[in-house]
Amino acid sequence: MEKLLTIHFIQAPDSPFKPLNRPVRESDYRLHHAGRSVLEHTEAHLYAQAIDGWQFRICLYTADVAHSQPIRIRVDEGCVLFIYQLKGRLDRLLDGGVSLRLEASQYCACYLAPGNYATNLTPGKHETLVFGFPYGYLVWLTRRYPSLRPLADVWKTTPTQTSCLPKATMQQDEWLTLARVIHCPKRGDELDGALKVYLARFLALYDERIQRLPDTGQHEALLVKISTYVAAHFADPQAVKLAAIAARFGISASRLNKAFAARYESTIADTVVRCRIQVAKGLLEDTAFPLATIAEQVGFAHAESLSRAFKKAVGVSPMHYRLTKQV
Repeated sequence: MEKLLTIHFIQAPDSPFKPLNRPVRESDYRLHHAGRSVLEHTEAHLYAQAIDGWQFRICLYTADVAHSQPIRIRVDEGCVLFIYQLKGRLDRLLDGGVSLRLEASQYCACYLAPGNYATNLTPGKHETLVFGFPYGYLVWLTRRYPSLRPLADVWKTTPTQTSCLPKATMQQDEWLTLARVIHCPKRGDELDGALKVYLARFLALYDERIQRLPDTGQHEALLVKISTYVAAHFADPQAVKLAAIAARFGISASRLNKAFAARYESTIADTVVRCRIQVAKGLLEDTAFPLATIAEQVGFAHAESLSRAFKKAVGVSPMHYRLTKQV
């Protein structure tokens, strides 16, 4: 597989990862058979340990941060990633209406649409295990692990929309599987085969955890469809009214609102606004459209509504944001 992500510090956008010719001593989880590299900044270091196998890629990131550092993650092609937060936290990796917060020992799977994603590394050490598969192999895996099917469906049918499955918590079996990955004694093709077995074990455990979560199973697939629908229709005020969405998907409005908020840590209304603000930011950066035109294109009734929502979400007015981005 090609590399899954391109990462850089926002404050040092031209600094690339450099090869590291030593073990990553800063990590508590050293992948002995991995290629190693480091992204350096004055107050932060991000180490990567990567293993490329047949039909999979594994990468373990270790961030050593003295002061908060914003980073930007570039996804050139859509991909499904399985993300395990081993230490520290991961906050708001996703845009476009999908919010992701992982504390230590939490994990989930996401489909990331092509584009740029921003997150902030807080002071301390953060360790994140990420692995992914090409589309065809993922589809084959969903035959054994049906809870993963919604992500394969999004990848195929709405590849420009980001989506996530529920979070789960690493238990003893997950930690034991991680230890097997780290200490695998195999080499060459045998290493490749062993790692695929361990990754499949991760998926089996995740599938089991999802099945045990409340309001999952058939409801999970429905919520993923609704989230994707909201991300695609946020600019149509009538289409994203709670009652309209509930009627479209055959669920009561109160139940939908409660289930959506529990699943995504955000109400539908807040998700709609977040989508609108995200697109408005792009239009402010890349066009000279007047504010009223932008408001209309993203679904606000008038420029004043956009201004109020934008300032509440971003902290500055739309015009101030445009000036800072177009310098």
